Amino acid sequence: MLDVNVKRIGPCTWADISRANIIGKFIKAKRKAESTVAIASKIWTRVQKDNAKNAIKKLERTELILNGAFGVSDVVLP
Repeated sequence: MLDVNVKRIGPCTWADISRANIIGKFIKAKRKAESTVAIASKIWTRVQKDNAKNAIKKLERTELILNGAFGVSDVVLP
């Protein structure tokens, strides 16, 4: 095994290069995680919008069913 303090490449040691590589990997992983969270957030927002639209459609259908069942044209759901 090489002594990291003996081998030098210019002004920095192998330990410095190794440390920089590790830090770089952490930064890349952090960016990837942040982008994954952003994508998941967008998908979740889209799902919530779709759920709200579906709920409104169900309420409208229920209102139509109630109107037809009772023969009343102005049944309004709260």
